[in-house]
Amino acid sequence: MDVREFKAEQMLTKDNVPVTIDAIPRYRIIEERVRNAVLNVENFNQMIQQVSQTTLRNNIGSSVFQDILSRREEVNQHIKSVIAGEAGNWGSKLLASRSGR
Repeated sequence: MDVREFKAEQMLTKDNVPVTIDAIPRYRIIEERVRNAVLNVENFNQMIQQVSQTTLRNNIGSSVFQDILSRREEVNQHIKSVIAGEAGNWGSKLLASRSGR
């Protein structure tokens, strides 16, 4: 299992409230699909980071601050499902993902 913690990043919500959020995805390479991780992606760790940050920014930027606070777990689950779908294409499995601050 690999754990990556991305530096905190400041983002704006839909209602222009600045928030600082960090992300911690945990994933592992699936042995049967390791070839996909090696051949389909030049820098696997960097791709996981980029997908995580882009998904987080898109989700936060399309939500108002109060919704983010009141639906924190739902927001985390949505972000996790998007990242898991992409990571699965590259031969890995997202085990957990947390965002917050």
